Amino acid sequence: DWMRPLPPATRTLVKATSRCNALPGDAVPMHPDGRALWLDMALEPWLATILKSPGSIADVLAATPERLPLLAPGDDGVARELRGLPPHLLCAMGWFAERVRCVRLSRDALRGRCLHVDFDELLARPEAVLSGIAAHLDLDRAGVAEALASPWWGRYSKAGEDAYAAADPVAALK
Repeated sequence: DWMRPLPPATRTLVKATSRCNALPGDAVPMHPDGRALWLDMALEPWLATILKSPGSIADVLAATPERLPLLAPGDDGVARELRGLPPHLLCAMGWFAERVRCVRLSRDALRGRCLHVDFDELLARPEAVLSGIAAHLDLDRAGVAEALASPWWGRYSKAGEDAYAAADPVAALK
């Protein structure tokens, strides 16, 4: 079981990126105390972030075949039409499909075990939102101050050498 903690740890944290969004629906129910977080952001800043990076666009487009059934289950005609969209619209479709997936998982397999976290809210009120996350995961809330003091708090998770500021997603829209 890849979710089993390695000693001396007593917990395991799995960070599933957008290409692994189905994972919590399979893994969390297997563990009686399992919990999930759904961190997302509004379409416009997400799309602006994705469209400024050819690598990010390619990643989103590569996930299109697994996302189409979320929007048109069993309807090959709709899926065929969606596949014909231009890249920027396929990216927007991917964002919407992941929202559909997360809402379904939160309602069904993860009922009561998934906390929705809005990225803008996290940036606007980090201490309060992180305290809510700590409570949801049954973690010591004393770790919130340590997390906020970490040099990693203001860095991109996939590019730690790059600083990140709360205004970055909004700036990308201008």
